[in-house]
Amino acid sequence: HDKRKRQAILQTVAAAGCIAADKLPDGAIEAIPHINKELAMAHCSIQRVKYNGIFYYAVVNDEVDELSQQATSMSADHITFFKNLLDVILDAEDKKVRTTDMHKHGPCEVVVPKNWKAAWGDSHWKEQLRTELDALALDLWLQKVEENSYTLGPRTLLDLRSYLHRECVVEIDSWRP
Repeated sequence: HDKRKRQAILQTVAAAGCIAADKLPDGAIEAIPHINKELAMAHCSIQRVKYNGIFYYAVVNDEVDELSQQATSMSADHITFFKNLLDVILDAEDKKVRTTDMHKHGPCEVVVPKNWKAAWGDSHWKEQLRTELDALALDLWLQKVEENSYTLGPRTLLDLRSYLHRECVVEIDSWRP
C-alpha cells in the first residue's frame, strides 16, 4: 500500500515537471525522504525550492552526465536559446530579461536562432518570441514578473541547481525574483 502511494506521488511530481506544494497528493511531503532513498541508485531525487514564498518540488537528476543532457524534450535550438537567456538574466543587475530589449538587427543580448527568425517572418518574430518565453514561463522554467519581463523560474532553480551553483555561482536558496 505504501509503495503504491509512493509510486503515485513520484508519478505526480515527475509528470508535473515542477509542482507547488499545495498541489501535491496528501502525505507526499512525509513520503519524499522514502522516495529519495529509492531513487538514489538512479542518481535522482525529489528536490524542493522556496520561490516567492511557495515551495516547489521536482524530480531532478543529481548527476550531470551524458544521459541527463539527452533527457530533455527541448530541441538543440531551444537549449541554446535557453542557455543564452540564463546568461542574460544572471548578468542583468535586476536579474530580468525584457522582450522590449530584444532587437532583430544589431547588437542583441538574447540570441534568437536564425532559423526561428526565418520561419517566423519579419513582422511576427517578436510576437513569436513572446510566445516562446510565455511557454517557458508556463512550464516554470521562467517566471513572468511583468508584462514583458522574465526571470528564472522555480523549475530552473531545481533542475539546474548544480549547474547554477557550480558555473554561475548562484545561491539557489537566496534567489529572489
